[in-house]
Amino acid sequence: MPRIAKPLAALEVSRIVHPTGKSSKHLHPVGTVPGLCLQTTAGGGRSWVLRAKVGMKRRDIGLGSYPAVPLAKAHDEARAVQKAIRSGRDPIAEKRDAKAALIAKQMRDLTFADAVDRYMETGRMAKLRHDWQREEWRTTLKTYAVPVIGSMLVGDIGLPDIKRVLAPIWQGKNATAVKVRGRIESVLAWAIDAGHRQDVANPASKGALKQWIADQGGATVTNRPSVPVDRMADWFAAAGAQEGMAAVALRFLALTAVRVDNVAGATWGEIDRKARVWTIGAHRMKGRAKDRREHRVPLSDAALALIDGLERREGVDLLFPSPRNKQLYNQLGTEMGLIHEKDCVGFVDKDSGLPAVPHGLRASFKTWGKGKFSRDLIETALAHKIGSKTEQAYDRGDALEERRPVMDAWAAHCIGGAASDDVVQLFG
Repeated sequence: MPRIAKPLAALEVSRIVHPTGKSSKHLHPVGTVPGLCLQTTAGGGRSWVLRAKVGMKRRDIGLGSYPAVPLAKAHDEARAVQKAIRSGRDPIAEKRDAKAALIAKQMRDLTFADAVDRYMETGRMAKLRHDWQREEWRTTLKTYAVPVIGSMLVGDIGLPDIKRVLAPIWQGKNATAVKVRGRIESVLAWAIDAGHRQDVANPASKGALKQWIADQGGATVTNRPSVPVDRMADWFAAAGAQEGMAAVALRFLALTAVRVDNVAGATWGEIDRKARVWTIGAHRMKGRAKDRREHRVPLSDAALALIDGLERREGVDLLFPSPRNKQLYNQLGTEMGLIHEKDCVGFVDKDSGLPAVPHGLRASFKTWGKGKFSRDLIETALAHKIGSKTEQAYDRGDALEERRPVMDAWAAHCIGGAASDDVVQLFG
């Protein structure tokens, strides 16, 4: 039992000062309650400490700062702690556990909307190659998931909630629904790992939704709506009548048959005007990093004419920059929609009956090339892998020169067989 010091009055406590020349903390007994001290520091700090034996250990138990906790309240707090110790409790352990429980509760009190924002700051998002990919990733969740489960705590989200998100779009927008499901799964997986969710089962996983997906008829795979081959010249002319960089980028997309993000991120440094080749680095190609290869595109006269008609902006390496010198991406889809709307008939996919989209231009190219050129040349032009993994490992050629006639013929089809001196009309 600590020795009881002479009881100090409130005024006397207020006059206590730290010993001159002492750099370490100092305890000043204040009496009345055994072990109760006012702790001072050289920097002017003051706080209450109760020295007591807890079990077999002597502990210094903090009771708050002074003068926020006055002398009278410090007496009461000290007596309460001593009573708890006499009853066999450990106030320090209880305080630590209470703090841990509070932190755990605060961790669980994270809404799905906030979890999306937190997830967007993770390293996984940083690995995405393009800003538009991160924006598209966020937009799908903000559009379809957040309105339904955004205000829910991640720890409370269950299988019925995931179904509420997916059910309205599973049939009509299946490709989007599949993306939404996968992205919700990723956010919840992060929440589990970060301690925001106690239930380690992920209700958005394929396994959890297996039966529900089967009941919906499974995931339907739909092709991207394409421009009918017999209307490509009409579409190309209509695109040429449009003003702005997005329309030019769309025509370049059609002539090169690459993916949308390849055109969106195209740079002047990738173009070899003399060799008539566009080289897309492996890091910008689709697929796992270890499997990607650079893709060389032989440029037709029409494609080169488009490039020659561009005005290069100072300090901007993008071939098709937006007005703010950023990558075009969503703007291409918007422009494609405008071209469709302005046409008296519209450019509608023959199978789905839906308006053509930018990615569908690759399908138009493939449909046109079938039967005209070898399958391998068409697939290589599309940067598709051919043959088994073993064949791919040994065949490193890309048949660049063999593909030139393919792209030239495709360009002629797109511009409707226009003579070379009419190519200038490509700029609209």
